[in-house]
Amino acid sequence: MALAIATNNAALNAAAAASSVNRDMETSMARLSSGKRINSASDDAAGVAISSRLSAEIRGTDQAIRNALDGQALIDTAEGAHSEIENILQRMREISVQAANDTNNDQDRKNLQAEITALVTEIGRIADTTTWAGENLMEDPSGNVFSFQVGAKTETQNQISITIDGMRAHELGLEADPNDLIHGVSDVAISSTTAALTANISSTTTVTPSSVQAEKMQAYIDGSTGIVRLGSHNTTTGAATITLGPIDTTDGTSSTVITNDVAGNPINLSTDAGVNLAVAAINAGTDEHGVYADVVPSTEAGGGQLRLAVGDTGSDGAAATSTHAAASLGEITFAQDTANSHSDATMNGDGVVTFNQSTATINLGQDSGANFADVLVTLDSTNLGAAADLINAQRAITGVFATFTADAGTGFLTLSATGNDGNGTAATSSAAPSTVGELEFSRHGKTYDTSTSTTAVDGTISNSSGTFTPAAGPTSMTLTLGEGAGTDVSITGLAGDQSAADLQKIVDAITASAGSHGYSAQIGTGSNAGKVELTPPTTVDGAIADGMVTPAAGMFTSATGPTSMTLTLGAGAGTDVSITGLAGDQSAADLQKIVDAITASAGSHGYSAQVGIDDNAGKVVLTAPAAPTKDLDVTSASGARDSIEAIDAAVKKVNMQRSKLGAVSNRLSHTINNLTNISTNLSAAQGGIEDADFAHETTMLAKNQILQQASTAMLAQANASKQNVLSLLQG
Repeated sequence: MALAIATNNAALNAAAAASSVNRDMETSMARLSSGKRINSASDDAAGVAISSRLSAEIRGTDQAIRNALDGQALIDTAEGAHSEIENILQRMREISVQAANDTNNDQDRKNLQAEITALVTEIGRIADTTTWAGENLMEDPSGNVFSFQVGAKTETQNQISITIDGMRAHELGLEADPNDLIHGVSDVAISSTTAALTANISSTTTVTPSSVQAEKMQAYIDGSTGIVRLGSHNTTTGAATITLGPIDTTDGTSSTVITNDVAGNPINLSTDAGVNLAVAAINAGTDEHGVYADVVPSTEAGGGQLRLAVGDTGSDGAAATSTHAAASLGEITFAQDTANSHSDATMNGDGVVTFNQSTATINLGQDSGANFADVLVTLDSTNLGAAADLINAQRAITGVFATFTADAGTGFLTLSATGNDGNGTAATSSAAPSTVGELEFSRHGKTYDTSTSTTAVDGTISNSSGTFTPAAGPTSMTLTLGEGAGTDVSITGLAGDQSAADLQKIVDAITASAGSHGYSAQIGTGSNAGKVELTPPTTVDGAIADGMVTPAAGMFTSATGPTSMTLTLGAGAGTDVSITGLAGDQSAADLQKIVDAITASAGSHGYSAQVGIDDNAGKVVLTAPAAPTKDLDVTSASGARDSIEAIDAAVKKVNMQRSKLGAVSNRLSHTINNLTNISTNLSAAQGGIEDADFAHETTMLAKNQILQQASTAMLAQANASKQNVLSLLQG
């Protein structure tokens, strides 16, 4: 082994071991000093996340326990007040029993009345002043609802609610209130109901295109091959204008344009001569535009046709000098011929077919059932004989015959329809054409004419805000006001500019026809500026007589508008009862819905209802509620006996409330026990994750301390081990 001092491997290994032992010691000391196994996320990445979730649930559960305890304290406070009110009621009943005895004279009963009055006042004071943390518990006549959060989560199962009823003397039936309604059946009314906004737009406006044209490409490049396909194979439209290169955006010019031959005649790309002229004309300017042209060899697909290619240099190897030089085939365009529409193939009256591209679908007849006999013709180069073979292969079915005639490299087909297969046998298909005129060809390109139109919506209606916004453009429109068929309101003479004048015309048309639909309208202001505000009509939903509600027939049908009614029960403002979902046919189902709505809200108005029978069939029979009309009075024997009954009812109400409070308090006790158990177990689980194992950690600390001392000693030995090199240097 070589003796060297530049790298002391033993010292490096000892130093690395000492460093590792120091880190382990720091970890053990951190855990022992904090009592936690996890002091940073690096100690246990997953454990940190789990512990955090457990912490949230533990702290939430602990707070829920405190909430439940607070809820119990609130209930205990209310229950204590109820207990004292019951004591007062028992004393009041005792006084009433005493006053009912005729051994008392008038003065005795007046003295007893004074105590009754004082006790009634005290009941009201207790109800008004019993609070929990400033929140009144028994003052509200309709009751106070308290919801206790007894869980760490937000689901409804984590809340316990209780309603504490009003406990003032009036709510207990012991004292009259000057504001009490006179509860008679004559104090019931049906308020007017506004029909739902059901306006909509029923008309559309026809728009004729400002310019009409038929679009046809004279020629196009077939994919990425550069083969030029002609838009029409005939001498009148065979000329093609080719733009080689992109348009210069600065001056609008383009590179070389090939339109005519040297004699000034249009180059006819449907002939061999025309193709050759185009090749020569294009290649003459290659140095400028960088486009090359040749004729496709007959051995390749598209033989005999013009083909283009794009390169970086001209024929002499020099780069193209024009800024318009084409970079790709996609920059080569062809002029459009707007005079004629274009299809895959065309045919004259004699059945002579000229194909415009390499694929064409020919419809060979159509029967009464709209069934087609189609032939897909795919041309092989310019050999139209292949098309003839395809067509003739189906002639027993189609009854169509094709004859190919060569003509200047392209040729044409002649089709005839005889109804038989050429041997005198009739065609077997009912779709066989009887004349050449029944043959059709698929179209290529886009065609527009004066019969083409688009539809436009005349405006928008918001049923939520009751506004109508006319659309810009249309000069007339029709609004349908009301559900179903409704009433059509025709509006003409609009400028279509959404101006105030247009809005006023719409308002005037609606107002003029209001007698037939009931809607009113006005021009909106503020946020509704530029709109027409619609107000639907109001209707009365029925009649009331002698406490009988008779819903109006037909007033709730979808055809006329309202499907609901509102009853006002009680004098003055009373209590409104909203009733929806009616059919409007005075049926038993409608009557029952009215009864159900009145019954469900009886707590706020006291009325009861039932469906009438016999003479009251088709009606809802109302019964007015019983209510105290005066204070407790023990100044007479009869008044004292009435007071006993009223006090008994009050005691019953108080005891029912106390029972509810006690039940919820017991429920909260069980909730607290369960939450305590949950918190304990969650804390134990969190401790299992976070808490340090002192037995293990002290063992690891002792081990690491010994290793630290050993690694330090070995490092010292390694550092001194190279000292013997000095003996070599000393000779």
